[in-house]
Amino acid sequence: MCAFVALAVPGGSLERLRPHCPRGLHLEVCGNASIAEALGVDATAFWLTSGGCSCDLAPREAGDADADEPPPRAARLRRKFRRRGWSPAKVERAVKDALRGEISAAPRAGFSDDAAALLVRLVEQYGALRFVVCAFDGSIDVPVAVEGGGQVEREQLTTSPVEYGRVYRLGMRG
Repeated sequence: MCAFVALAVPGGSLERLRPHCPRGLHLEVCGNASIAEALGVDATAFWLTSGGCSCDLAPREAGDADADEPPPRAARLRRKFRRRGWSPAKVERAVKDALRGEISAAPRAGFSDDAAALLVRLVEQYGALRFVVCAFDGSIDVPVAVEGGGQVEREQLTTSPVEYGRVYRLGMRG
């Protein structure tokens, strides 16, 4: 399952928004009708991605208590490496190396620094934006239930989880 961030900026077009995007982040028009409708008729909806999805950019889902836990394979790998008679330091290095991809893809509390900086730049340029984070297991064009979520302050972008499937507003306040 992958996370996807969709955003809408009043009066924003792909040609006007792309120059604000730092290297490694991509904006594409969002073709999901339910998300586009939820983000508002006064703006075009866009996907914010990095490498095909938003997993590296998106905040963890609110209420996700397991997000700070190590990957489930870690305990198994530690047992396996200890049975080989390896020292504790070598075991930890081997586990870290084996899980490198899983650990780097672990959800964070808030948006990545690059994604948060882009959202702030867009708010400064356009006055406001709305965003929603959704998880998809397959096609991103499948209709999803999206509800209102409230206001998010700039300072919360990198530190606070959000509820997936809720539209949030980010404005000039804060």
